[in-house]
Amino acid sequence: MRMTDDKPGERTAGPASDESEQPAKLPRGPKGGRTTRTRSGMVRKSLMLGKEEAQALRKEAFLTERSEAQIVREAVRRLLGLSVEKDVERD
Repeated sequence: MRMTDDKPGERTAGPASDESEQPAKLPRGPKGGRTTRTRSGMVRKSLMLGKEEAQALRKEAFLTERSEAQIVREAVRRLLGLSVEKDVERD
């Protein structure tokens, strides 16, 4: 399969050779919007932080030699009571 751009901002997964088949649709979010997923199955989310939070996150990432994304994933898992596994860098 390959990714095609039918219209600007619209991507569908379609067959590589036979364009007559119906293209598979990309996953949709809970409100029906498009959801970006990585090959490993991770979902892209946007996050707005205040200046103090952003600075603290940046500092923690630097001091622990981890990505900001790793720290956020760990914090979310702790907050929600999910198992906190050693996060492998997937960014």
